[in-house]
Order: sequence, then C-alpha cells, then structure tokens
Amino acid sequence: MSQQINLFNPIFRKQEVLLSLQHATAILLTIAVVAGAGSAYRYYQAASLAKETNALAAELASQQTILDEMSARRSTGKSKLLEAEIARIESKTQEDQKILSLLKGGDLGDTKGYSSYMAGFARQITAGVWLTGFDIVGAGRHM
Repeated sequence: MSQQINLFNPIFRKQEVLLSLQHATAILLTIAVVAGAGSAYRYYQAASLAKETNALAAELASQQTILDEMSARRSTGKSKLLEAEIARIESKTQEDQKILSLLKGGDLGDTKGYSSYMAGFARQITAGVWLTGFDIVGAGRHM
C-alpha cells in the first residue's frame, strides 16, 4: 500500500501584500499632487476674481461721480426748454378753458344742434303745403 504525502501547505506560500510601502507612497504622492494642482487653480481663480472686483469697484466709483455731477447740475436750475414747454402748455390750457366756458354759456348757439327743429317739422303734416327751405338764425334760437 502506498500513501501520498502532500508537502504543499498554503501557509508556506509567498504572501502578497496588498498595500506595500511603495504603493502607499505613490498613492499619497498622487493625492498631494492633485490637491496641490486644485489649490493652485482655486488660487488663480480667486486672484482673477479679485482683479475683476477691483475693476468693477473702480467703474462703479466713476459712474457714481458722474451721477452725482448730473444730479447737482439738474438740481441747480431748470431747463429753459422745459420751462418754455410748461408755459406753452399752460397757455393752451387757458385757451381751452375759455372755449369750454364759451360753449357752456350758450353765446355761440344751441349745443344740441338743429335736430329738434327737424323732428318738429317731421311731426307736422299739412296737406297741400310744401316746405322748400328754412333758415335758423340767432345762434339757433329763432327760425
């Protein structure tokens, strides 16, 4: 009878190290490089935004001085063109008020028109009489 002896034991096999010192160093170095690059990029962005902010602040100050000058110029005196336009509108309003009071007063005639005369003639029927014309005088008050 023969018996086989197995000399292969897994304990004696060469063990692989999952994270060696070399691998850990490479990973840490890669992380440091990526973090440094990201930090440098953020620093560059912050610097460019700071420059843009300073430029916009200077532009704002410039525009504010222009606005202050224009406000001071506007408040010191009225525009002559604007004053002339106001005077023209006021005189036109006064003329319109005069015309309105003249029309309401009835000095120019009846504001209802001549339709009441026409309606009166339409109601009158006289056989054998022909109306060939008529005149309304006295600002519409007499016929």
